[in-house]
Order: sequence, then C-alpha cells, then structure tokens
Amino acid sequence: MVKAAMMTGVALLMAGVAAGCWPRENVLARSRALVVTRTYDQRGPRVFVETRAGRVRDAVGQVLSVPMLLGADGYWARSGPEYITRERLQDTRVLVIDRLPEQLGNRRTITLVSRWIESGGSMMVLMAGQGPEVRTERGLGRVAVIDPSAFAAPDFVARLQAAMHWLARFTDSR
Repeated sequence: MVKAAMMTGVALLMAGVAAGCWPRENVLARSRALVVTRTYDQRGPRVFVETRAGRVRDAVGQVLSVPMLLGADGYWARSGPEYITRERLQDTRVLVIDRLPEQLGNRRTITLVSRWIESGGSMMVLMAGQGPEVRTERGLGRVAVIDPSAFAAPDFVARLQAAMHWLARFTDSR
C-alpha cells in the first residue's frame, strides 16, 4: 500500500516537472499575432498604459498584453511603473487604466485626470463588472469601458481596436 502511494507520488511529481518544462506560448507574440490589420503605418497617437492595465485576461483566461496589442496596431504605447502626472498626460491622446478614474489614487490625481478628460482627453478603462462595453462623453473628452473577461481574445481585440479608433480619432479632430 505504501509502495503504491509512493509510486503514485513520484509519477505525479514527474508529471508536474514535465508540465513546468513544457514550452508555453509567449504572451507578447500571441498578442501581436491577434492584430490582423494595422491602423497606423507610422507612429500613431500616443497612449499611456498604466502598469496595472498592461495585462488582461480574456473570457477563457488567456493573458494578453495591452501595450503589445496597441503597438501592433500602430499606436505609440508607453507603459511602466510611472505615476500619472500633468507632464505625462500632456502629449498623451489616450490613457488606459484598469479601474474607475475615481479610484486612481489621491484626490490630486483624480482631479488631474478628471480635468484632463473634460478638457478633451480620452480614457480607456479595461475593467470587469462595468458592462461588456460602454462609451460615454465627459465634457470635451470621451471614456470607453471594456470588460476583457466578457470576450474571447479575437473578439476582445476587435472591440479594443474599435474603441481605440473612436477615442483616438476624436482626439485627432480637436
């Protein structure tokens, strides 16, 4: 009995080691491959992707890289562990976050982002629980909300591209 349990444990351990060594598909390459047609041939509008919004999961739990999706579409996507400041928003056409603007941080950051949107900035919110897709106008700016977990990867990418086109083209015309 003990020998059978020990053999089963060793077999499970070996299966776990083999699964851990199995090559996984690269998130960046998978994300880049999902963009079929590129919107901007040269450098497109500047997009600032907040670090927490950089990776999302689709309906089947597949991880996608938002900066890579936007970069493959031709946007100039910047991402990093940077704070949202007036200087960073100055040249940014679209801000991508993973929570409501009212939850971005301290009162000063919330006021900065709110005024930036109302004066013509655009924001993409990638967040679950706000409806599969919502688009609104706030002052002179626009806000689009998409729930990545509501769609399979190709559908999410198509909706992300459509919403980004809506946001970026609006800011191009101002």
